Amino acid sequence: MVSPECELADDVQIGPYCIITGRVTLRAGCRLISHVQIQGPALIGAGALLYPFACVGFEPQDVKFRPGHPSAGVVLGTNATLREHATIHASTKIDVPTRVGESIFMLVNAHIGHDSQVGNNVVMVNNSCFGGHAQIGDNVLMGGGSVVHQFVRVGRFAHFGGLAGAS
Repeated sequence: MVSPECELADDVQIGPYCIITGRVTLRAGCRLISHVQIQGPALIGAGALLYPFACVGFEPQDVKFRPGHPSAGVVLGTNATLREHATIHASTKIDVPTRVGESIFMLVNAHIGHDSQVGNNVVMVNNSCFGGHAQIGDNVLMGGGSVVHQFVRVGRFAHFGGLAGAS
């Protein structure tokens, strides 16, 4: 199901049971395998590959955010890979989206919270998480089950071992 507001590049591939609603742009070479859900506003960069049950752009998990309020949504950079059940939440703001850089690799159940700003070449191993408003530098590696608390900044080239946390 693709909303009429969506803009799709000519070579976008949308598999079965995908649901794309609102103002969503899918750039060249995007591939949604199946059961992917994207809620706009969202911009998905060229070459993105989203596996089953990946969810992008849904309302933030923030008690101050009221369902239905406007949001700047999500911007996802080029060559992103989101594996099964990976999630990226929309911004709470109307002027600054949740932004994820190029060549992100999110494994199963990885999560990027609302209003986060994530750099390029970031790898998030299974069950790793960035809380809302996190600022993540380039080339960060998150081991399995590692977490970054909301409002925390992580510098470039940081490496979190499995089950590590930062607050």
